[in-house]
Amino acid sequence: MDADVRQVLDSYFRTDAGCAFMEDGIEEVRRGRQAFLAEFGHEKLRSLGRNQLLEVIPISQANPQSLDYWLEFRSDSVFNNRRYGSIAGGSQAKFGTWQDKRTGEWQALPNPRQGKHSITEAEAIEIVAIRRDELVAASEVLAGFASQPLGQINGHQLHKAIAAVTPRWCTSAWFHKYLHLTFPRLVTSYNTHHHTKAQLVRLGIVPSSNHFERDIQIMQAWESVPSLGAVGDDVRARAGRILSPRDVLVVTVADVGEALTMISRGVVSLGPSYVGAISAKTIEAGIGAVKRQITDASQRVMAQIGMVAINALAQLATRAREGTVIAIATPNDGIVGIGIGTSTYRFVAGDPAPHQANVHWHLHDLGLAPSVRVTTVGVTSLAEDDLDAVAVEASLVAGRIGPWPGFMSTVVDPRPILKPDPDPSPLPPLDAVAADVESMLERKGQVILYGPPGTGKTYHAERVALELISRHNYRKVVDNLTAEERARVYGTDDPATSEIVTCTFHPAYGYEDFVEGFRPAEGGFRIESGVFRRVVDAALRAPERQFILIIDEINRGNIPRIFGELITLIEKSKRGSTQVVLATSKEQFTVPVNLWIIGAMNTADRSIMLLDTALRRRFAFRELLPEPALLRDAFIGDVGLGTWLRSLNAGIREVLGHDGRNLQVGHAYFLDAGRPVQTMKQIGAIIRDEIWPLLQEYCYEDPAKLTALLGADRRGIYDAARGDLRRELFKPGHEEELASALLAVITKRETLDDDDAEDDSEEEAPIIPPPVVDSANPTAGLDN
Repeated sequence: MDADVRQVLDSYFRTDAGCAFMEDGIEEVRRGRQAFLAEFGHEKLRSLGRNQLLEVIPISQANPQSLDYWLEFRSDSVFNNRRYGSIAGGSQAKFGTWQDKRTGEWQALPNPRQGKHSITEAEAIEIVAIRRDELVAASEVLAGFASQPLGQINGHQLHKAIAAVTPRWCTSAWFHKYLHLTFPRLVTSYNTHHHTKAQLVRLGIVPSSNHFERDIQIMQAWESVPSLGAVGDDVRARAGRILSPRDVLVVTVADVGEALTMISRGVVSLGPSYVGAISAKTIEAGIGAVKRQITDASQRVMAQIGMVAINALAQLATRAREGTVIAIATPNDGIVGIGIGTSTYRFVAGDPAPHQANVHWHLHDLGLAPSVRVTTVGVTSLAEDDLDAVAVEASLVAGRIGPWPGFMSTVVDPRPILKPDPDPSPLPPLDAVAADVESMLERKGQVILYGPPGTGKTYHAERVALELISRHNYRKVVDNLTAEERARVYGTDDPATSEIVTCTFHPAYGYEDFVEGFRPAEGGFRIESGVFRRVVDAALRAPERQFILIIDEINRGNIPRIFGELITLIEKSKRGSTQVVLATSKEQFTVPVNLWIIGAMNTADRSIMLLDTALRRRFAFRELLPEPALLRDAFIGDVGLGTWLRSLNAGIREVLGHDGRNLQVGHAYFLDAGRPVQTMKQIGAIIRDEIWPLLQEYCYEDPAKLTALLGADRRGIYDAARGDLRRELFKPGHEEELASALLAVITKRETLDDDDAEDDSEEEAPIIPPPVVDSANPTAGLDN
């Protein structure tokens, strides 16, 4: 690992943000692993007779809770398969054999071109026996290496030893996941080649060509970070869990002046202008279609254009997108700038280099990366494990531009980006949520905090806004603001100067309220500015200060009607440079760069998938989910309230399927003045008066669903016969009975059928939840 990268990561993991990120959910990971090993540890598999194999390992009619089901689908309070990496995709054929849910016949897919076919039970046993034998053999190999100090293990030898005894299944993702569950010190949770390579590249390490060897590279790298050397395997393995592959483009230009011009403009830009705009339809058709358009345009004007220039423009048009890493270099100076793409390709008419993509240039002229090996002027798309990609990614981490929560906020002595900080005195790091929001605002200009009810969206919007304004405008943490400074932040003395302005969208809210419109006045009507125009005017009058507009319940308004033509102006690339004429006042209007927008929306009302497309494209999104850990000081009987809430939410995700993630119950329901409620009387009142009506709505008063969530009769708090709560439990003097009934809900859930567990996805990744397995048939579609 690069020494600069190691030093920066060590400083991060010593901060509160780093510790919280590492420890979040770690007990759930450990308990889940113990439960898995108790059922399917390699010693248990070794002891199975041949006639027992089909009952334990593949998904079958006889055992819906098989090894394969646990690995790919089980997601509940006992075992959450997503905590151990993804093996999603493909069909059940990846396990070798499976039982058809309709006919009961055993199926196999030896050749995808020929399709699946039925096999005998004896043939199915033989396939599963080979799987079992290879799992046991690989586990024995790993057990032989387990006693060695991690730093002394030869990853190449380990990989060869595993490959030698597992000729059939060594490269399978499910096989890798099983070995991670049994030997987390030696095998990571990255079950695909792309993700192990991505993690190593981000750390400045050239990946090996062998999967298990890369696992050792990763674990040795994390152990070499001093703050991670002594922590447990499960904790250390989580250090890189959200790293994923991304494209890296190197744009090589003739001289450093051209490179610095692009950096100052926040773009990467190429000619020639005579090619004209490359349409989205052409780009979707592929790089070949783009090259043909460039060639045809050159021929029409009888211009000479070389293959290097054609390829450069084609690469920019097809590969530049939000999240692409873009490095700019010259043949003599090497890499002089590194940034992250914030847009796809666009054509800017009238610009001498009109083919552009927006870039947030994080680093420039720093000499962090060596000279690129590709010195020809043009655009090169690097493979994920290319040496130049390794250098570029490591430079970003060394410059504290990383993917970990709160990572950028741990800067103590930051290298300059484009503007030096006029005040070198450091402030304490932001917490994870505030750091994420700040990063998103700097990149996009606006962010939406979204999640289920009770997850603190409005609270975080207001808290983070005050924290950011305090730091940007006053160089102070919030607690150190004076009364006069707070009055200025909120415009107490002069609302026209407010640095934080709040509004709430609702169905009747319109353009007139937000931008401008006619209002009754003495003698007729007059044009009056709406909340957005007022805060824009304030920001234009004070360009040296930061302003924030908070829009609560942003999804409840008619976005196109409220924003009107201004939806274009909030784009980062349009701010301060593009003007429109307002429809009512006919005045010129622009949105300045020093205005940020923070929206909040409740996903129980509306998924982000249903938001206006123009809005989704222009906003960054930060999901806020329930945080049961915040309730660790409150108890139901001898069980933590956080544990109970986590179990309830697991049930909601199971019972409500695809919508369950957005319909969970937030921790804020059980907070009073920021502290967990302490008595069963308080807990009971919250469940009776707030949680119960919410669950009724979620379940459309479906008794079966409510029973699954809350338990029925004497094993829960729901009276199925009356379709209501067991109200007697919530009366004074029945606190112990209520606690027992609530705990019975957890006990019941541990025995629930997991038929409606969610489909797997890459760990910690998606903002939008993945599809759900059919609740009645957990293997539906897997045998097709």
